[in-house]
Amino acid sequence: WDGSGKLNFAKTFQGPSPCTDLRLENGRKLLEKTTVNNKFSVLDMMDILRDEQSGICMSDKGDMFRTTSSQISVLKTGNDKNKFLHCHFFTGTPNPKISLFKPFIFSKQAEIGILTISPPIEIESTRAHPLYVTHRNLTQEQLNEVNLDEFEREGIKEIL
Repeated sequence: WDGSGKLNFAKTFQGPSPCTDLRLENGRKLLEKTTVNNKFSVLDMMDILRDEQSGICMSDKGDMFRTTSSQISVLKTGNDKNKFLHCHFFTGTPNPKISLFKPFIFSKQAEIGILTISPPIEIESTRAHPLYVTHRNLTQEQLNEVNLDEFEREGIKEIL
């Protein structure tokens, strides 16, 4: 689609794509490598989503596309003895390599706060929510000051 005329989503995005086909194949290889011992965890999935060499994690280092947010869902059976039945982890920010996966459990009382609510297009054309904007403006020096990896892994151990 060249931007003129009406967008036919199915026609535009159907069929093979060199970019997505390569990412699919690389993702398959990473999964096979990670699950060779028949074990796979949330932490393993986070590592895969953060893999830039494979093209899974698309940073904004000149790439045509970028990862805008990442999600991992842990869906458990009723027999599972852990505290929560289902838990979802979202970055809500670009580039999972330098983002924190935050836990979310859907419930009637769930409150996500205001930091991930996108402003209406009339106010902000990019619709970037406050957390996204703050993350985008962080310098590498600021990111290096915080050990997100350790903080994130400890939190996951507590939840799961």
